[in-house]
Amino acid sequence: MLFMLMDVTTQCEDYGLEGLGDDLPDYELNLDTQGMKMGAANAEAALLSGDPEEVLQQMSTDSQAFYDDQIRQISATKLEAMGEAFKSRDLTVSSSTYAEFEFEDGGLVYSTAFGLQADGTWKIIRL
Repeated sequence: MLFMLMDVTTQCEDYGLEGLGDDLPDYELNLDTQGMKMGAANAEAALLSGDPEEVLQQMSTDSQAFYDDQIRQISATKLEAMGEAFKSRDLTVSSSTYAEFEFEDGGLVYSTAFGLQADGTWKIIRL
């Protein structure tokens, strides 16, 4: 009985909001997709180098602190393999300050997130 009452009281009604906002001006969002792609290309090159220090340089300050120990423990061969897999990336999510790329490796799909930094560069925020 309680569940029926909750179901009845929580259902949404149609308030006839079609067309709401039709009179608002259109705003064009200019995304820095070139910058996003450049950040991803820099990350790819760092991974392909096999040098943990190069990879860390492509990360935001917070991400460097978070991933430092983990990145330094990855072998050069594995970093290079990550770089090879990252070549097949697709930009799947983007906003004015956030970008996410997906790539496949061994049949699994991974994603890496980039954030716009104060200096205008795009750096890894989640690997």
